[in-house]
Amino acid sequence: MKKIFLISTIIFLTAFSVKSQFFIGTTGELLAPTSKFQDEIGYGAGWNFLLGYSINKKIDVDLKYSQLFFPNTFYDKYRISSISSSIKYFFNLKNCRPYLSIGAGYYLKKFDLFFSLKYEEKSLRICPSIGILADSKILKNLFVNTSLTYIKSVHIISQNMDYHSKKIDLFNFNVGLLYFFGND
Repeated sequence: MKKIFLISTIIFLTAFSVKSQFFIGTTGELLAPTSKFQDEIGYGAGWNFLLGYSINKKIDVDLKYSQLFFPNTFYDKYRISSISSSIKYFFNLKNCRPYLSIGAGYYLKKFDLFFSLKYEEKSLRICPSIGILADSKILKNLFVNTSLTYIKSVHIISQNMDYHSKKIDLFNFNVGLLYFFGND
């Protein structure tokens, strides 16, 4: 509770900064499992929607909702839903803004096992990433966001049956658009 209060206070105090602004965005995702996770799933795709806040020119925070689908798996209807938050640190260059990011979140993994059995697992994850934010040259506050993220499940909270499923361990490449409200 103290951490939530501290984060809320920091965001509130910086909300009136001249350079702070809110942003929204969406991205498409291509997913590739690591060798540890390859025998459970193949390649996949997905999308996400995010809301964020630029504290200043160097730091952004965001909240993201993702849906990931893996059509070429041994299991039927394999999908992962995720809610996560991340903080980005930008290195300002003239035409683009490379960044490093660290995030954490909650995953819900679902798939059909055999016959009518449905497996469901809830877990916590971490997700470091590198990326580039570049001006789209279409609208004033519209930017193209490209990133590479490593997603790792660190702790399984619960599962609905005693079935050995591997922890999530994959790479995510995404490209999308972010729109920043307010003055730049």
